[in-house]
Amino acid sequence: PLSIGIKTLGGTFNRLINQGTQLPIKKSFKLSTCYDNQPIINVVFYMGQREIADHNKLLGEISKKLPLSKKGFLDIECSIHIT
Repeated sequence: PLSIGIKTLGGTFNRLINQGTQLPIKKSFKLSTCYDNQPIINVVFYMGQREIADHNKLLGEISKKLPLSKKGFLDIECSIHIT
């Protein structure tokens, strides 16, 4: 029943699936690197309604190694499936 989203670089909660959305659902989104030669990207998932990610319930984290590139040059396609 609560929104599901990810923590952004500034610590805010970026909603991917809004509260009350009917299941099952598949949602795709893109991420990009924030720094030159960023070696890894961490996607931290939360459930809740608060604007600050850490004030919501932590669901889990996924980390992915990246090839080195310039900031914003590499786009990562992600998708979340909830059944």
